[in-house]
Amino acid sequence: MTRILIHVLLVAMSAILFSASVAAAIPITFNLQYDGSSFGNSATASGHITFDDALLPNPTGFMRPSLPDPMVIDIQLTVAGASSGNGTFTLLDFSHLIWDTGGVALNFGAELVGQPTTGNAWGTADNISGDFNLNSAALTAAPNGLHYFTLAANAGSGDWMSLISMTPAVAPVPEPATMLLLGSGLAGLAGIRRKKANKA
Repeated sequence: MTRILIHVLLVAMSAILFSASVAAAIPITFNLQYDGSSFGNSATASGHITFDDALLPNPTGFMRPSLPDPMVIDIQLTVAGASSGNGTFTLLDFSHLIWDTGGVALNFGAELVGQPTTGNAWGTADNISGDFNLNSAALTAAPNGLHYFTLAANAGSGDWMSLISMTPAVAPVPEPATMLLLGSGLAGLAGIRRKKANKA
């Protein structure tokens, strides 16, 4: 009887964990760094973008979804050192995202800039290595993409900056509810095993 109970408990826990993992979006965050030195200015931009990894295509060709889009969970980008358009901008400050892996599957566990594509390395400012860019929403001073992997501050009228780094953030810690469920199940199994050992 105890063996059947343990089996039922394990099956139930597996089903709950599987359904929770299928239903929930799993975020993947990349830290972003832009620099204007190659354009002769001191503008920089840093921040992050978070995607739902189930909706982020890899590989893909050119995509330009309107924002907000379910694929994009969060954006935060801070521009500093520009002649105009400095400040912190979030998802609602952008109208579109451009996403193109250059036709290859990028390794999301490593620095994306510099990874090989069907053309030059990803992050190269040409039209054969893919693209990652943001377009500013109307009436905002958010930076705007005017060229491949390149943002211009102040809605496109300010200093230009190149994408120099797009790195994965630290892997997310499992949700507390998931850990609590798993811990409760393991504690229950330990209790059943202890009770069986005491009877023997």
